[in-house]
Amino acid sequence: MEPRFDLVLQEMKRGTGVEVGCLKALEKPMADLEESMKGFVKEAVEGEGELRRLQVEAMEAKAELTHCKQELEQSRNNFLSEAAETRILNSKLKELEAELAEAKGHVEEAAQRGGVRFLQQVKQVEGRGLISLDLSKCVLEIKKGMDFKAKKPTEAPVAQFTDESLATSALADASELVSMLKGARISVESHVKPVSKGADAFWEQLAEGRAELIRQHLAAKAEDAEIAAKGVPNRQGTNAVVVKIGLPSEK
Repeated sequence: MEPRFDLVLQEMKRGTGVEVGCLKALEKPMADLEESMKGFVKEAVEGEGELRRLQVEAMEAKAELTHCKQELEQSRNNFLSEAAETRILNSKLKELEAELAEAKGHVEEAAQRGGVRFLQQVKQVEGRGLISLDLSKCVLEIKKGMDFKAKKPTEAPVAQFTDESLATSALADASELVSMLKGARISVESHVKPVSKGADAFWEQLAEGRAELIRQHLAAKAEDAEIAAKGVPNRQGTNAVVVKIGLPSEK
C-alpha cells in the first residue's frame, strides 16, 4: 500500500512552530519521494507484466522445442527403417545377381555343349562327301547330284536331275543339316545359263522349276524349316545351285 503522506503532514502540522517549519521544508522532498515511489511502483507493475510475457514466450519456445525433438525422433526412426529396408533390398539384389550369374553360366555351358554337338553332327554329315556347310558365309553347298538334264526352248521347261539317286542322297544330307538350323530361313537359288539367245521366259521357267524341285526335296524332310525357291537366269554365270541361310524371320 502506498504511504499516505498527506495524513502524516497533517499530524506533524499540529506540533510546534519549529516543527511546522521543518515540515514545510520537507514538503517538496517528500512530494518528490512520493512521485518517485509511484514511478517505482509503475515500473514494478510493468516489469511484472513483461516477466509474465517472457514466461509465456519461454513456455511456447519450450513447446516448439519439444515438437521439434519429436519430429527429429520420427525422422530418425524413419531413416533407420528405410536404411534397414535398403539393406534387405541390397541383400536380395545380391542374391538375384548371384542366381543370374549362375543361370547365365548354365546357359553358356549348355550353349557350348550344344554348339559342340552341332558341329560334330555337321562334320558327320559333311563326312559323306555330298554337302558342305560354310557358316561364315551362311551358305550350304551341295557338292554332288545337282546336275540337271539339258533342255532346249523347244522343249517343256521341266526340271529333271541327271542322276536322280545321287541327287536324292545329296538332298537328304542337306535336309538333315537344314533340320539342325532351327528357325533359320533357307533360300534356294537355281542359277541357269541360257545356251541360246532369246526365249527368256523359257529360261526363267526352267530356273524356277529347278529351284522349286530342290525346295520340295528339302521341305519333305525338314518340315519345320522356312524354305523359299528362286530361279536366276544368268548369261554371264554358270549352272549352279546355291542354298543360302538367313536369320530367323520375325513373327
